[in-house]
Amino acid sequence: MSALKEKSITGFIWSFINTGGTQILGLMFGIILARILDPSDFGYIAIIVFFTSLSNVFVDSGFSHALIRDQNSKNIDYSSVFIFSFLVSLFFAALLYIFSQDIANYYDEPILADLAKVFAFSPIIHALMSIQSTIITKDLNFKLKAKLSLSAMTVASVIAIVLALNDYGIWSLLVMQLLNPFLLMVFLWIKIEWKPSLNFSINSLLKYMNFGIKLSISNFINVFYKGIYVVVIGKSYSAEQAGYFARADSLKNLPAVTLDKVIQRVSYPLLSKLQDDKDNLLLYNRKIIKFTALLIVPAMFGMAAVSDSLIVTLVGDKWLPAAEYLTYLCIVGVFYPFHSTNMNVIKVNGNMNLFLKLDLFKVVLLIPVLYIGVVVGIKEMLYGLIFHSFVVFLVSGSISGKILGYELKLYLKDILPSFIFSICMSSIVYFINNLLMFSYQTELLVGIVTGILIMLVFLELTKIKEYIEIKEYLLKKGDS
Repeated sequence: MSALKEKSITGFIWSFINTGGTQILGLMFGIILARILDPSDFGYIAIIVFFTSLSNVFVDSGFSHALIRDQNSKNIDYSSVFIFSFLVSLFFAALLYIFSQDIANYYDEPILADLAKVFAFSPIIHALMSIQSTIITKDLNFKLKAKLSLSAMTVASVIAIVLALNDYGIWSLLVMQLLNPFLLMVFLWIKIEWKPSLNFSINSLLKYMNFGIKLSISNFINVFYKGIYVVVIGKSYSAEQAGYFARADSLKNLPAVTLDKVIQRVSYPLLSKLQDDKDNLLLYNRKIIKFTALLIVPAMFGMAAVSDSLIVTLVGDKWLPAAEYLTYLCIVGVFYPFHSTNMNVIKVNGNMNLFLKLDLFKVVLLIPVLYIGVVVGIKEMLYGLIFHSFVVFLVSGSISGKILGYELKLYLKDILPSFIFSICMSSIVYFINNLLMFSYQTELLVGIVTGILIMLVFLELTKIKEYIEIKEYLLKKGDS
């Protein structure tokens, strides 16, 4: 078990480097592009990415997670899934191309037709690297994944910036969105020894079908849930407002989604190996929850406290309307990694009927929130999103707790210290910045330094076990 613990911690760190590094690079290059391009350009791209992301869900069809979960998968299983995914990608690429003009007509924006036609390549690229990516995840080889992902992101982003500086406008964003996964796909084919064969077995697909279909529906719901706001805002208000929302959401995702992806990539294969060991399953899941609270809660509340200065400093005054959106989205985002971890437990347990019901519940609860956004306003929709995310977290936490024997009361007790500390920290940061009335740049610097110092003092005084484990591990690695 100690070897598994060591491998899981190493995987967590490299997955964090991979996901966090990709997010940070994306933020850095996105800042440069945001200063060159208009908010509406980002709104248009966000709308099209929503449709391609939905297509990619069906390309995967939940088979990648099914292969990770299956500890006895064979080469014919991998090849069969690869062939199926590729054929599905061709279908959805054609579908996106055919309906490109309808998308443009719906928004009354002709540029969307051309964007959709080029973005039709996205499902094909996704299919061509699906198995290689699955193999890396299953082996917990996140060090290699980090190197390949960061390399692809850097090359694609530099090319996009060069295009933007040469007046290619929105097309520079499109190039970055497509070239990044294309390069990653090429790198994966070079580095991963596995190559598909022409052997195809319908039985290989059928044994994963029950799990895969239900997970696909769940993934479809999640992609819909994450992207529908931009689609609604773009239609009901403007592409510019959609751009503001997309920019705020991308900044919120830097801590929230980065950590969630790390947890998903490391905890799912880890918990899958422990699925028959209930005691250790509970032990490791509880550790994941505590680590999540320790990292994500202060990051989200801290970002909410400096939203105005963060937006203006990073992307300029023209993006200031996005700051208010960011404040509310940070509160929404603080619950997402916990909910995602709860759903991971249900997924590992193999209860996909319950998994799907919870996702359907999440969407049904979202309908009145979207209605408020269309009829009342964006700010009121954000209030609804905060309530929605909290309720969904409580429900999924209660159900996953029953599977593990992890009572909701104990769950809340485990994460409560991080919430109390983070709210106090963010309140102090907000009060100092508003009291002294610094420039935006000085406010951001003072806010970050003050928040980090408060966090470190709190952690050193309370000696939280998870903090001590991380500290000792990093010191050990530093000495070796």
